[in-house]
Amino acid sequence: MKIYLNGKLVEANEAKISVFDRSYLFGEGLFETLRAYKGEVPFLDKHLARMEWSATFLGLPIPHPREIAEAVKKTLEANGLKEARIKIILSAQGESFVPMMVGDGLTINLVIICDDYRAYAKMDYEKGVDLAMLHSIRSDVAPTSTIKSTSWISKMIARREFLERDVFDGILMDAHGFITECTMGNLFWVQSEKIYTTPVSIGLLSGITRQLVIDLVKENGYEFKEKIIKPNELLKADEIFMTNSLVEVLPVCEIDGEAIGNGEVGAMTKILMQAYKDRIDEEIASNR
Repeated sequence: MKIYLNGKLVEANEAKISVFDRSYLFGEGLFETLRAYKGEVPFLDKHLARMEWSATFLGLPIPHPREIAEAVKKTLEANGLKEARIKIILSAQGESFVPMMVGDGLTINLVIICDDYRAYAKMDYEKGVDLAMLHSIRSDVAPTSTIKSTSWISKMIARREFLERDVFDGILMDAHGFITECTMGNLFWVQSEKIYTTPVSIGLLSGITRQLVIDLVKENGYEFKEKIIKPNELLKADEIFMTNSLVEVLPVCEIDGEAIGNGEVGAMTKILMQAYKDRIDEEIASNR
């Protein structure tokens, strides 16, 4: 495997950064996870815009988005990948373990890792997946919840819980017990032919796929609304689905062992699953 490291493509066992990297020391770094289709990376510009915004917020220097986009392309080509999972990581490095202010003699590490995309089970899309309400930890709060940072300890604690419960993913709540998001993506639900999701202000990441799905909902003429909701209300939904760049639009059939709706993938979820795939095809065609 070839890894992109600060302008060079190196073998995985040669891809090393300093112990003084601030992402390693303090969790002060950013990342984006993307998917390549047929050698193209749909919505790469949107991911890089989010990373640039987050870097500005944290005061981290960042290479120009065109430079990063070109590096992504080179890394895919070097690994001979067409269908791939991609991770871009940006962090700062100093010469000390003292948490000095950003800008005081710091350099930037830019790492890009690509690997074969391993498709989720076909059954997950045909029958839906099961989730669980998580209780071991609460969601991060804004503004840190809006940054896709390498400080992922809360998500890793949450991940341990849902893996122990043998479900696909877990649902996080804020300090007041309101639903925020899944550990791996955003959450949508359908009630009386209206589509809902939770607002970013409550403490969740504004996912790239989340916004694309919101756009598709509106384009297809469905009523859409952001809403704060408790777990007992969510369980009454007619349909639920989750979103991220890797799973796309994934139906949810069960939460805490309780069936959602009639326990089958809903009609509106199916429409949005196909609409998202169509949007991907359009994006790929426009990039060529």
